[in-house]
Amino acid sequence: MFCNRAACHLKLSNLDSCIADATSAVESDRKAAKALFRRAQAYEKLGKVEDACRDLYALMRQDAATKQAKKAYARVKKMVRGCFALPHRWGKDVYLKWRFRLPGTLAIFESHR
Repeated sequence: MFCNRAACHLKLSNLDSCIADATSAVESDRKAAKALFRRAQAYEKLGKVEDACRDLYALMRQDAATKQAKKAYARVKKMVRGCFALPHRWGKDVYLKWRFRLPGTLAIFESHR
């Protein structure tokens, strides 16, 4: 029920309500692929690309990703890459901090070395 309501909120651009309902759906079923994708879409529209990347990464790990989700993940990874300096310009403490906060971004950063 929460997943369908999240879809309605997403269509109506009630993004905070969409995130709340999708989170409720994910809490009741950890493998709620549609809820993860809808929450990621809402996060992306709000400009919270790190959170969107985290949800899409979780979706990729479930092997439940559709073509649309894979395209969104690639798009969000590029946005996350654009938000941060390259790792060789970071201090070691900053790199280690962000490496663990954003799953999947390590591969992005490692490809720039």
